[in-house]
Amino acid sequence: MKAWLSTFFSWAVRKKYVTVNPTREMKVKKPKKRNVYIPDEHFVAIRAAGGGRAYRLLDDRGLHQAA
Repeated sequence: MKAWLSTFFSWAVRKKYVTVNPTREMKVKKPKKRNVYIPDEHFVAIRAAGGGRAYRLLDDRGLHQAA
């Protein structure tokens, strides 16, 4: 959210709608790290709710793996 607001206010400063970007001094806490495990049946339900789209796996270089 801060990134979006900062971009918006930077644009507003460039266009001279405002004189300063109020988000520049804003401090944001980093979110807490979480370890989340999604059980297989939940994962299957989430994929099924996605409209049946096909997904291809990527290798460690970000390239599609051969089927």
